[in-house]
Amino acid sequence: MSSLLNRVAVFSARHRALVIGVWMILLVGLGVATQTLGTKYSSSAQVAGSDSKAANDVMARSFSKELSDASPVVFHTDEGKLTDGEHKAVVEESVKSLSQADNVASVTDPFADGTTTVSKDGKTAYATVLPSTGLGDLSVEEAEKILAAAEKPAEGTGVQVEAGGQLGTKISKPEAHMSEVIGIASSKWRQGSSRPVRSWYQRLARSDPSRSKWPHCCPIDRR
Repeated sequence: MSSLLNRVAVFSARHRALVIGVWMILLVGLGVATQTLGTKYSSSAQVAGSDSKAANDVMARSFSKELSDASPVVFHTDEGKLTDGEHKAVVEESVKSLSQADNVASVTDPFADGTTTVSKDGKTAYATVLPSTGLGDLSVEEAEKILAAAEKPAEGTGVQVEAGGQLGTKISKPEAHMSEVIGIASSKWRQGSSRPVRSWYQRLARSDPSRSKWPHCCPIDRR
């Protein structure tokens, strides 16, 4: 094993440009694969024949199977109340825009009679958005578009719009882009992350009879 590691170390030292290039290609390939898969996931924890599976089947027949992904879209204002004419019109337009967005099945009306979705001080309210596709099957970009549909009518007004629940969690965990990963890796390399590797090469070189042939980039400390 030590002999194999020694040969690998010698090869890597003599062909460091090739080795670094191969690693960069693998890193880019991993990034492409990550982007292709996106942030899709499955939150299913069902076991065939279990009570939870039976309960989920009943829920799916009676309600939307995406019910567990229902999330609140919260409206807030620091100026007056949301029930004031101007603010109420903004919220209603936002709810309408949200209901017409892609991947949205339905949206509740925060001002509907008999609901308790408006705070006592009238400054905060929320509508529940039910996606037509499970959030686990949506990309971060698609989830962001749902929120953007609600935000657009409120731009330039005194009404703030935010997403909570599963939708908010989805948006708060954006995908890592490949350029960022490569940038971090390159930065670490420039800051001296290669020093431990160089020291390893030097230790192996001191025990290698052919050390005089080692690259000049890795001077051998003969102490």
